[in-house]
Amino acid sequence: LGLPAPGVWILDDFAPGAIPPSDVSPHEPEYAFGLFRSDGSAKPAAETIRRLFGGGADAGFNGGFEQAVLAEDGSALPGGWAVGLDWLEVVRDAAVARTGAASTRISSRAGVAGSALLTLAPTDGAPRRGRRADLTGWIRSNEGTGRLRLSIGWFDGGYRRVGGSRSHLPMPIGRRWTRLSVSSRPPAGAAFARIAVEAWSFQGTAWVDDVSFAWR
Repeated sequence: LGLPAPGVWILDDFAPGAIPPSDVSPHEPEYAFGLFRSDGSAKPAAETIRRLFGGGADAGFNGGFEQAVLAEDGSALPGGWAVGLDWLEVVRDAAVARTGAASTRISSRAGVAGSALLTLAPTDGAPRRGRRADLTGWIRSNEGTGRLRLSIGWFDGGYRRVGGSRSHLPMPIGRRWTRLSVSSRPPAGAAFARIAVEAWSFQGTAWVDDVSFAWR
């Protein structure tokens, strides 16, 4: 309609008592929805919005596993990634890294083989005409059996999978970091990509670091 970009719904955090009493008082979450705190100091989100409105969108993601979030049991998980588990443990490991300060460790529990899935939709995952998507990552495993793989999945606007590609790496591979890559061209009807690090019938310990997604 030719209108300017939409503004911010909540600029500043609300002062105590600003929201009328309700069933969730005094733990109303919207008190802290602002880009700025009630004392005027900026949150990290303020700089993100400033870049977006200035045309400086950031297509990066936590491929180096430098950012972490805490699980309910207090363990550190790779921030931004959805994690699915079946008899395997996935944690952010600050003691092992190819570059930076951390990696993600995948390990079996009680000597039982299992599966794990780390998945993420990259910001730059919309199909580009005539170009291929490249996914790379670095894997290290001192011991292990089974397979690790990287995959690119393509989904339509209804979130239905319409194609994809995978690259497998049999175990074990040793103490040196090994590069794994997969390339895929978006099929007809694809609206976005999801990338994944997958472990299947895996038993042992492996580390993953420096996952990247790019167009060629």
